[in-house]
Amino acid sequence: MSGAHPLSSWKMAVLVSVIGTGCRSCSGLATDESVPIEVVQTSDLREYTRAVKLQNLVYTSNAVVLRAGSRVWIWVDGRASALSLPLDAVRWSPAGFELATLSGFSKVLAPGGSLYYRVAAGGQADSRPLEELLGKPSAPPVGFGIDYVDGAGGSRVQAILTGPEGRRVRLGLFERVPDEQVWLRGEVSIDGEKSSELDEGVGFAKGAGGMLRHAIPSKAESLAWDSVRDTDLKEWMAAVQPFSKDGSPLTVGCAVAADLDRDGLQEAIVCLDGPIRMLDPRCVLVDVVDDETRMFGLSLPWTAGGSEPLAFTVNGAPYVMMVSDEDPQRGFVVRTFGAGWVVDPIQ
Repeated sequence: MSGAHPLSSWKMAVLVSVIGTGCRSCSGLATDESVPIEVVQTSDLREYTRAVKLQNLVYTSNAVVLRAGSRVWIWVDGRASALSLPLDAVRWSPAGFELATLSGFSKVLAPGGSLYYRVAAGGQADSRPLEELLGKPSAPPVGFGIDYVDGAGGSRVQAILTGPEGRRVRLGLFERVPDEQVWLRGEVSIDGEKSSELDEGVGFAKGAGGMLRHAIPSKAESLAWDSVRDTDLKEWMAAVQPFSKDGSPLTVGCAVAADLDRDGLQEAIVCLDGPIRMLDPRCVLVDVVDDETRMFGLSLPWTAGGSEPLAFTVNGAPYVMMVSDEDPQRGFVVRTFGAGWVVDPIQ
């Protein structure tokens, strides 16, 4: 995929809102002044309709941080939830939040909603500790805000983010209103061409009882896989060994490559055999952007010795699908949404 190295420059606009001892909603702020804040009752909130999938909206470069003590909850537009980490484990650059992990990887939560492991990079990332950006009050982006709502029987506080196009994201549950609410603005990297979400009209193959078949849709055209270079596969397999649950070696279950975002370069999908830790992926999509190797976790139902994923196109847009060998009611489609990759369940 094309684009500049995501951490090669330090060009950031910071929007910060420092919260006092309570909060009503921060969406009404228009100046750099802090405001009196209170917690609203659930019944006082207007009714919200369920937002469409965030990856299908017109995403922005906005991000927000909620700090409670020494922990932070971080969110970027395009994500359906926030991540919670120790403050000292997070850095920020225009390309997003950099997260230190116990496995030794750096993760990047990028504006637009992409979350990936940084496997290799050609240079030192230009970023700053998140702590340096706290404590400077200013207004949130126009149309965005956070409601702090009574939760868990009134003993705790929920943080609900709202925004354009029906955005409504539950950021977290807190003992009290977070100490700070910090808005940031990064740079959304759009690579390749977006593949729109598919629906039943594309003709997913089904058998008796509506069970999915591991076959491309009737209105799709097959996209041939290429093999992955041995040198690349060796590097990537060395990188994923920290995913092992008990330290025993992870091996290649399948490894295939194709241009999946129409940028003229190939991406690879690698599925792993062996014991995987609970929160680590069984399959990954590997995408090299300039000199940075990015690895995206995919929630695909891979089983050792099972059917490898299928690649196909619909009206020229590429997709990847996999149906579970153990439970044919479960099938998934991988696609790019422009700023990253998403796995959609087959309905």
